[in-house]
Amino acid sequence: MGASGMLVTFLNPTTMIFGDEDGMKAMLDARDGLAANMLTNSTMMDLIPGVETSAVWSILDQKGTQYMMHSLLGDATQVTDYETVKKRLLSSRYAMDFDHGVKFNLDVFTPDTFTAATMSSLLNAAALYRKTTTAEASEKTALSATDVTSNSGTLEVRFKASDSEFASLLKSDLFQAVVK
Repeated sequence: MGASGMLVTFLNPTTMIFGDEDGMKAMLDARDGLAANMLTNSTMMDLIPGVETSAVWSILDQKGTQYMMHSLLGDATQVTDYETVKKRLLSSRYAMDFDHGVKFNLDVFTPDTFTAATMSSLLNAAALYRKTTTAEASEKTALSATDVTSNSGTLEVRFKASDSEFASLLKSDLFQAVVK
């Protein structure tokens, strides 16, 4: 997956796994019965019912959630409080649906309301900064169509776009930077 150091493996025509080399080895060992698998991890299993009916979905453990949020926040991770807050990101799940446009829902689970609210503020600040500095027109539209809130201990990110808006976003510098 480009310069990120992440690897991807297709297990079958409908299942792919991705992560760093150590993570991939652990996943394949679990699949092959050489290590405990996800079925023994109740925290991860509890995340699945909220997303499993979506066209595209994923669940992330603590390390994966921290990596994802670091990528999303970009330069905003330089904020002093981020290193403290990062350790409190427990897990996450996201889902995408493509009926009547594109809908993306991300839930990041934290141990308390304060952490979720702090992350919401950081993401909103990062989005505002991007909109007012370097964002292309399609990115500005996408950022405006993104709602970032917190609910108890959950950071919630909701995005909705028409098919044409999403097609424009796929060509943007922002999207290209994410997939490098």
